[in-house]
Amino acid sequence: MSLKLRARAGVLAAVAGLCLAGAVRAETPQACDRAYQQLSAEIVAQARAARAADNGYPALLKRWQAEGARCKGSGIYEIRLAQVQMLNGDHAGARAQLDALPEGGKAYAREQRLARLWLTYWQTDADKEPARWAELLRTLASLTRQNPDDAEAQALHGFALLASGEDRLAIQALQAALRGPASSDRYDHYKALMLAHVNLGDFAQAETMLEQAYELNPALTSDPAAVMAALAISVKQGNTRLAGNLIVIIKARHPQLRQLPAFQALVAEQEASEKKR
Repeated sequence: MSLKLRARAGVLAAVAGLCLAGAVRAETPQACDRAYQQLSAEIVAQARAARAADNGYPALLKRWQAEGARCKGSGIYEIRLAQVQMLNGDHAGARAQLDALPEGGKAYAREQRLARLWLTYWQTDADKEPARWAELLRTLASLTRQNPDDAEAQALHGFALLASGEDRLAIQALQAALRGPASSDRYDHYKALMLAHVNLGDFAQAETMLEQAYELNPALTSDPAAVMAALAISVKQGNTRLAGNLIVIIKARHPQLRQLPAFQALVAEQEASEKKR
């Protein structure tokens, strides 16, 4: 049975290097970016502690917009604002922010290019157009060949490969991203690696990735794709107790998953294992 778990993995941690506890007076582009990093990290922690279904994205947008008085016009403010708008599903607003910035040769040209590629990723993921996926993957493959140490570019490439069904290549890209500086939260990296290994039937390695992801985000069971992967791992690894608990969680928190053939097959396999005990 192939679960083929595909998740929209371009989440807060991956979109930018996750981040303002209190009032940070950011007067330069560099200070503005540090303020964003601090603010987004704070929002992520709060959202996970509260098991927020919206991942804290609306709160991050509101808080970052409030920093416009200090940072608007810095370039990096508009780029980060565009990225948060993407996370909130406002692709048109994000594009407007990016289109208002000068192209090439300016400070934060790298961040601007990556933001545009993230926007393409989100829109292509929504449209499901094979030709656009192919074009995006070619662009990201070229970018990561030229910049093998760019962890954010490698992560985006890995997420796009996972979404397009290229699990082995996705693993390579995500592993390259993890070798980069640990400047961002890596839950989504480990989650994507877990999904890719489950898709390939490598449940022992998937279990290792699950442990890493859970350590970073104990609210993992609030994520439908992640909890389905966790169920597959527990069933295939013979952890019947954990599998039983996960089935209860899915039925209570994610009733939409109960009709999936993959879920029903895993439940049947779990029940068969319990009868053999």
